[in-house]
Amino acid sequence: MLALLSSSPSTRSAPPSAAFACACCAESGEWYEHTAKMQSYEIEELRRVEFGKTASTYLDAAGFEALKGLSLEYDSFDLSTVLSPRLSLTLSFKGERGERGSLVLSLPKVATSFGADLHDAPEGSAGPILYKEWHFKGVASGSGFFKRGIAPGTKFSLILQGRGNACLSSADFKNWRLDITGLRASYAFYGDLKNP
Repeated sequence: MLALLSSSPSTRSAPPSAAFACACCAESGEWYEHTAKMQSYEIEELRRVEFGKTASTYLDAAGFEALKGLSLEYDSFDLSTVLSPRLSLTLSFKGERGERGSLVLSLPKVATSFGADLHDAPEGSAGPILYKEWHFKGVASGSGFFKRGIAPGTKFSLILQGRGNACLSSADFKNWRLDITGLRASYAFYGDLKNP
C-alpha cells in the first residue's frame, strides 16, 4: 500500500538513492483516495493508534434535539478503548454521573486512505504536508446506555485525521471522528489521538 499512496521511486526524476529516500515525499498538488484490503503493515500501524481519554459529542445548531439513540445529554464522556486481535474496537464511555456504555466496532480489513495537498506548507519546507484521513466502515453493536439505540444493521464510520507525507503512518493521525447511524441511531463523537 505504501507504493500505492505515493509515486513509484522509478517515476521520480532523481538519482536512485535520492528517489529511494524520498519514496514517501508528497508532491505539490498531490491528491489520492485509495480503498484496498489492509496489508500487515497497515494493520500494525492501526494497532499503534491510541485514543485520547475524552470523547466529545458532536452537536450542530440544533443541539441534542437533533440526536437519535443517545439518551445522555453530555457534551463529553470519559473514554477508554481496546482493539482485539481480530480488529474489533471497543470504545467504553463513562458519563458525568458514572453511567457506562460501550460501542463495539467490527473494523473491516478494507480501508480507505485519503490525502490532499492544501497548499499551506511553511515557506522553505521540503514539500507539501498533506491533509490525511483513514476511513473504516462497518457494523456497530452497543451496550449500556447505547443499547436501546442500536438496532440490527446499525452502521459506523470511523475517520482518523491528520497531516503528513504520502506514506501511511499512525503517528500522522491526531484526531478522530465516529458517526453512528441506523434505524434508531444518529449521533457522532470526536476526539484526540495520543500518537507521538
